[in-house]
Amino acid sequence: MNQKSYFGVNSTEHLSQILLDQKVKNIFLVTSKNSFETSGARKIIMSLVAPYKVEVFNDFSINPSEDDLLKGVMKYREHTSSVIIAVGGGSVIDVAKLISLFADKPEQISEVSYGASIEKTSAVPVIAVPTTAGSGSESTHFAVLYIKGKKYSCADKKMLPEYAIVDPQFLFSSPWEVTAASGVDAFCQSIESWWSVNSSKESLLLSENAFKLLYKNLYLACGGDKDALVNIAQGSHSAGKAINITKTTLAHALSYPLTSRYKIPHGKAVALFLPEVFMFNLGVTLNSCSDPRGYLYVRNLVEQMGSFITGSKNALYADSLKSFFESIQVSTRLRDYGISIADAKNAILDEYSAERAMNNPRLATVEDIVEIIHKIA
Repeated sequence: MNQKSYFGVNSTEHLSQILLDQKVKNIFLVTSKNSFETSGARKIIMSLVAPYKVEVFNDFSINPSEDDLLKGVMKYREHTSSVIIAVGGGSVIDVAKLISLFADKPEQISEVSYGASIEKTSAVPVIAVPTTAGSGSESTHFAVLYIKGKKYSCADKKMLPEYAIVDPQFLFSSPWEVTAASGVDAFCQSIESWWSVNSSKESLLLSENAFKLLYKNLYLACGGDKDALVNIAQGSHSAGKAINITKTTLAHALSYPLTSRYKIPHGKAVALFLPEVFMFNLGVTLNSCSDPRGYLYVRNLVEQMGSFITGSKNALYADSLKSFFESIQVSTRLRDYGISIADAKNAILDEYSAERAMNNPRLATVEDIVEIIHKIA
C-alpha cells in the first residue's frame, strides 16, 4: 500500500480535507492519556474533527498488552468507524494499527505470539499523527505488542497507515528526556537500517538522510531548539521509512527484554547495545557474514557509516557513539540502570528477538551476545 505523507508545521490542517475525501462519518480516535493534551494536539485535533461523531480510546499502557489491544478492538466494534486516527507516540500509533488489523477478528490476537507475521485480507484505514520523533511508527507496517510480558513485533503490510501527518509543532513542548529517549530510537534505526541484510538503494538513501539529520540536530532539539526539532521530526520519519524496508537488527533484538523486564525506555535500551554492535559488525568475516553481498561489502558499509560519525575511517566509532549518547544524557552502561551482568544475560538470552537478529549482517552466537553484554556492564 502506498502512503500519503504530509510534513511541516501546521500540516495537521490537511486532516480536514482527508476526512472529506474519505467521506468519513464516524471517527475512532486513539490517543495517549497525557501527551495528547501537553503536546497541544488535543486543541487542534478536536477542532478539526468537531463535525464528526468521535469515539476516544486511551485505556492502554505505554507497553501495550494483549488485554489492552482486546479492549481497544471491542470498543471499536461497539462504535464502528470508517477511519482510525492515531495521535501520539509509537505506542499509540502501534495500538491504532493493531486495532485496525484485528477489528474484524479479535480472536486472532493471540496468534501474534506464534509468529511475527499475521496476514489479513483487510484493515481499517489509519491516519497517523505522531507527537514524538523517534519510533517512526507512522511510516512502518510493524507494531509492537506485549503478550504475557514478552515483546512481539507484528508485521502486516496493511498496517502501514494510509496517511501520515508529521507536524513538528507537537514536539515543541516536549521535555528533554522525552525528546532524547524517542530521538535516540530513530537515530539507532537509521544506523541499523543502513547495515541490515535487507537494505536497498532506496533504504540506504533514507538511512543516510535520517542519520545526518538526527546526528546534527538531536542535541539541539533536546534543548528545545525549534529548527532542530523540525529536523529530527523529518529524520525520524525517514528512519521509519528505512526500517519499513529493512527491519531493525541486532541492537534492537537485544534491547527488547530490557524494556519488558526492567522498563528501560525502548530507545535508551537500544542505545545501550548500538556502540558494541557497531564494532561487532565491523569485525565481520567470511564465515560469520549473513549478507549475501559478502563480508567485504558489509565491512565497507559499516566503515562508511563510521566515517559519517567521526569524519574519517578510524577505530573510534564506538567511543564517538557513546559520547554522542552521553551528550543527550542517554547511558550506555547497564550499571546506570541497576542491572547486573547476570540479570542481563538471563533476560536477554531468554527473550531476545531471534527474528530481528537474523537481519544483522554478522551472525551472532550466544557467546557473541554474552561478550557484548559484558562490554556494556
